[in-house]
Amino acid sequence: MRARLIGLCLVLLALPAAADPEALAAAHWSGCASCHGEAGEGLRPKEAPGIAAQDAAYIERQMRAFRAGLRGRHPDDGPGSRMTLMAAAISDDAVLAALARRIAAMPAAVAPATLPVEDMARARELYTSCAACHGVAGQGSAAAPRIAGIGDWYLLAQLRKYRDGVRGYLPQDQEGRSMAALVAGMSDADLRAIAAYANAPTPP
Repeated sequence: MRARLIGLCLVLLALPAAADPEALAAAHWSGCASCHGEAGEGLRPKEAPGIAAQDAAYIERQMRAFRAGLRGRHPDDGPGSRMTLMAAAISDDAVLAALARRIAAMPAAVAPATLPVEDMARARELYTSCAACHGVAGQGSAAAPRIAGIGDWYLLAQLRKYRDGVRGYLPQDQEGRSMAALVAGMSDADLRAIAAYANAPTPP
């Protein structure tokens, strides 16, 4: 997998810089789709979340974070390290913006639930702190990404990374540090409850 990604990145880096940003974004999308799915629906075997209809500004911000080493640097973050390779292949900000717009314009996909909400009252209570930024229905905001429908398994993995110091541990990563502080000390049961509740298109 890593060798294939490296080869793809080398091909993308070789694309002519003078080409139209939209055309280059379309070429880069083939690399994204290999893990995130042709419709941006997410592919669990590739550990890649749904990204269709995600806010364009958020996509740009996270790609820049991967490119700068603010994400994907920890040795225990395998999927993140793969994303650093993909982000490094997009050095032109105009192309990155075009790619982000392309993803944001895709119809949102809803990943099927894989985690049961065993204690609805507890899950709703825990999600209250998430709703302040991510929205009561997980729809996202200017400050935080959409989390509804992107995959409860992915949300759980990210929450564990924040809690365990794999993500959001660098001083420069203010967004990540806020998330790490929010879930610090939480049990796996609590993280599962949050992930299951947040993934529902309209949390009950």
